[in-house]
Amino acid sequence: MVRSPAFGTNGSQTGAIVEPVSNVVILTESSIEKKLVRSLLADNNVVSVRHQALLVTYVDQDGVTRDHTVDIVATMRDGSKVGYVVKPEASASKRDTRGFVERLAPFVPQSKLDRIQLVTSRQLPEWGNQNARKVLNARRDRRGYVDDLLREIAPELEKPVRIGDLTARLGGGDVAFRPVLRAIHYGTLIYLGFGTIDEKGLVKFSGAIMPDTDRLGPVPDLSNPEPPVILLRKTKPKSYRRASFRKH
Repeated sequence: MVRSPAFGTNGSQTGAIVEPVSNVVILTESSIEKKLVRSLLADNNVVSVRHQALLVTYVDQDGVTRDHTVDIVATMRDGSKVGYVVKPEASASKRDTRGFVERLAPFVPQSKLDRIQLVTSRQLPEWGNQNARKVLNARRDRRGYVDDLLREIAPELEKPVRIGDLTARLGGGDVAFRPVLRAIHYGTLIYLGFGTIDEKGLVKFSGAIMPDTDRLGPVPDLSNPEPPVILLRKTKPKSYRRASFRKH
């Protein structure tokens, strides 16, 4: 992280989200940043998210050299990296943040980011935030027999089926609904609705049983040094005196 959020200030909207696979805590400075992080973590194409992780040096319109910290950096499953400048829609329009991002882009090292883009509140509707929250909660669950059962019957769902009917077949309640959310996230099921994912929505089989990517663990960073080998010192087991022991 290049810069830490200013926690504890007046009017602060700072927050934190725990990444489901690595358990890394991702800090955010505003509610809109938190929505974006949550949305990215609910996207199966995203393998990691970092906050305030890249400092870009650029030359502004007046020829002055300045620094800008990219709000969010996401690493995709194909290895590409995307940087996000996050602003409320009203603020972005008033300050021409779109123009700023276009001017900033040529100064971003290609070795650090494949592209940089603006995200505003317009791209982060509340229904999407609620769906992302549901998916993240489901990803943190311990897997059970319903996940196995869903994988078995998924190929039968060639035609759209109501989620409520599917969960009833799986036993009903959150025990059945959350595995459906996971199957949508991994790509085994395709959600056919628009808006909040609930039991009224429709899903169907994607054509392939996709792996549980949460169980694969985080993508290893081969640039990191190997962890040290820690050898445990062998110790002799302690001997305890019997209660009846007496010293003469």
